[in-house]
Amino acid sequence: MKAWRWATVAVSLFCAGCAVPHVTEQTLFRGTLEELAPHRPGDRFVYRVTGTGDRDGIYVEELSATGKANEFDVTLHLAQNDSPTLITRLRNHGDSMAIVSEELSTERDLGFAYESSIPYLSVPVRTGVQEASSAATLWRLSDGRGIADGHVKQTTTVPRPTKETAGGEIEIRRERNLEFPGFSIHLRETSWLRPGLGEVRSESSTNGGPPIYQELLCAWIDGKQIGDCGTLGAKGEEKK
Repeated sequence: MKAWRWATVAVSLFCAGCAVPHVTEQTLFRGTLEELAPHRPGDRFVYRVTGTGDRDGIYVEELSATGKANEFDVTLHLAQNDSPTLITRLRNHGDSMAIVSEELSTERDLGFAYESSIPYLSVPVRTGVQEASSAATLWRLSDGRGIADGHVKQTTTVPRPTKETAGGEIEIRRERNLEFPGFSIHLRETSWLRPGLGEVRSESSTNGGPPIYQELLCAWIDGKQIGDCGTLGAKGEEKK
């Protein structure tokens, strides 16, 4: 922050009397959250995931109710295996959705919970940068025991449309830093959303590692199939 303030002072001194252009926000989407990214319990989205090595494959993302008002779970698992790889709990605030907690696979036996839910998506979608932070807790899924208390900070950037997104896709970039005693996790993700479908592709990495790519193949939204999943059945499972 100090470097940023000094840079601001330097610009003020050397550009006294200069005309500084004002960058205005651009509204990219004015509809509702449901119109931008459908999220009804029972909706399913099928993705091709690459870049993970032996974990590459076809994954299914399923939405389910939690029993709590305005909250739902997003469960990601391999198409041929119902064992969850990731469960993300989201809270719907009407014009925004936020992450309440994240549970990694039972193999990793880890979960993260955020004291103040972390912004995930909001409408209207405008270009610009937003920051959020919260206390965070790391715990074991197997026994619910807390492992460490820490802090999370997230920066969300919505850039202006490019040639690649001129066809209607909305690009959203997120950087999240989780700090715990003795270690930290840095997550970076760029996702592209298409109104009516939600996330159609993404690129992510952890701690500067190789990128993981996710591409939407088809979906079942409000009971209707969108796209062709080939050998995948109506519930996102491979036909025998």
